[in-house]
Amino acid sequence: MFSDPTSHFITLPNRPIVQANGETTQGPLELHYWEWKGHQPTILFCHAASFHGRCYDRIINEALHGYHVISLDFR
Repeated sequence: MFSDPTSHFITLPNRPIVQANGETTQGPLELHYWEWKGHQPTILFCHAASFHGRCYDRIINEALHGYHVISLDFR
């Protein structure tokens, strides 16, 4: 049985942000994550470089179906 996750954004105010030129500024940082509803415990996935927050869909849907899962989407 497969379930579709919901997409969420959370904004963290006044965070240091490193710009492309190396300068650091203060401002809001917006993070994106995917959430599969289910029972505890909550399982957190963090992907490697060059991947995305949905790269673990198959594992989550087949091996962890029914658990509460959060997968961060580092863009």
